[in-house]
Amino acid sequence: MANQCRTAVEWLIILTLGLMVLLVFGNVVLRYGFNSGLDISEELSRFLFVWLTFAGAALVLKEGGHLGVTGLLDALPPRGRQVCRVLSNAIGAAASGLLAVGACRETITGMGNLAPVTDLPLGVVYLSAALGASFMAFVFLQALWRAVAGRAGVDDAGRADMAEKRP
Repeated sequence: MANQCRTAVEWLIILTLGLMVLLVFGNVVLRYGFNSGLDISEELSRFLFVWLTFAGAALVLKEGGHLGVTGLLDALPPRGRQVCRVLSNAIGAAASGLLAVGACRETITGMGNLAPVTDLPLGVVYLSAALGASFMAFVFLQALWRAVAGRAGVDDAGRADMAEKRP
């Protein structure tokens, strides 16, 4: 199930990026080559970029690929590392949860507001933040559970392993 979810998010990212490239490149060709253009290109590519950002952030968090500063963590004894893992995962889960709640509220509010060019409800854009933040909160909660139980793996940098290692 986890691999299927990751594959679905990867395909969402691929399709979103591909559609953005087609929209922007096609609009450039139309503007400079034919002195016309697609009105929806700029707005739709901006909305797709928001979806791409949240899907990518959630996927990279699941794979443990975000940057981390481990100077202090490396200097701590194993018990101190575990305490830091618990605290950082709890803070990450809380922040992601707050973002998810706020984005859900904005999604509901934004469904009544339409984008000026595409007439898409703006709630669709905020939905990307709600889904991405919810997924990130879930990943943080999983890592928090592993850290509290003392089962958190440690990668080469000393960070809590929040992802399955890819072959």
